[in-house]
This record gives sequence, C-alpha cells and structure tokens, in this order.
Amino acid sequence: MYMTRLTSNQNNWEKPSGSNGKCGLIKKSPYEGEFGFGWEEWLLNDYHNPSQQLVGYCYGFIQAFHKKNKAKRFIQRVYLYTKVCYGKKTSNYFLGYIDNLEVLDATDWSKDLINKKQEFCKKAAIDLDNVNITRYQKDLLEMSSENTLFNVRFKPSDVTIKDFDFKSRPIKMQQGQARFGLYDLDDHTNLVAELNRYK
Repeated sequence: MYMTRLTSNQNNWEKPSGSNGKCGLIKKSPYEGEFGFGWEEWLLNDYHNPSQQLVGYCYGFIQAFHKKNKAKRFIQRVYLYTKVCYGKKTSNYFLGYIDNLEVLDATDWSKDLINKKQEFCKKAAIDLDNVNITRYQKDLLEMSSENTLFNVRFKPSDVTIKDFDFKSRPIKMQQGQARFGLYDLDDHTNLVAELNRYK
C-alpha cells in the first residue's frame, strides 16, 4: 500500500479552486505555488459526474505517476492526503483512499480516451479561467500531446472518502514526506500510525 499527496482543493477535487491554500506561492515552488493550481484538481471529476466516466472508469492525474513509477501498473490501495498552506503555516490532512488504482501508459490510449482528453482540455481551460489562473496554456498543450493529462484510472466504487471535510483529519508528516512522491507504507511506518487514527 502507498500514500501520495494531492494539490489542495476546495471543490472536492472536481475542478480547480484557485490559488488559495496552495503551497510555495512565495518561493515559486512546487508547481502549484508557481502556477496557482495542480493537475490533480480534476482527479475526482468523473467520480462526481458519472456521465463523464468511460466504460465505468474514472480517469485522472496524480503527480506521483507523472513520468515516474510507471512500473507499478496496479496498486491495491493508495492513500491520499493534501497539504494546505496558510501563508508560512502549513497543515497536512488525510483525505481517504482509492483501491485497485491502474497506472496508465501510452499503450492504454484508445480512440475514446483521446476524445475524452480533447473534451477535458476544453473544460480545463474554462475551469482555470473561472478561477483567474492564466499561465496554463503551454503545459496544457504539452501534457495533452504527451497523453499525460490522464495517468490513472479507477472505478467509482473503489473510492473511499468518508466526507470532504478533510480539515477534521489532520496528520503529522516527517521532514521530507510532504512532497508529491509515492510513499511505500512498509517503509514509512509513521504514516501508518497516522492513518490508523481515522479507521
């Protein structure tokens, strides 16, 4: 089992919520701080909008699988957390988990998925404009051409998030863990203890 971070979001990861709560706005790092959003902000768009699912699957983006960790094609369970920044103060929160997560690569791109990507690109541009995010066009074009806008898929029944009031579930991270990496819980036992508080 693994754990990874999602960009902070106030719209239940259905669409971007703007730069409020994003980390790194002063030092221009990480991506969310520099651009005011993260591509994970649409991770649960299909989950919240069943008509946009493709053959019973939700498609989305998780930074931990962007051009890395591709050998892990199937993950039994990935726990999700988010880091929210309030100026220089930061807090980490447990969100929930997704079971049976499939990691996509270039061979997984069917015609229907390409069409879905094209529709997503139109929606993403509108959503970002609506929250006054302007510096996205180059990356949207690049990620679209590389077929990396969707790098995971999962069934909606495999999403377990008890509620989206994540601020009721704070967790403590050790130094170096609050990045967008993929953390193997066998190696990060402190995270297991934190997750057990909310089972």
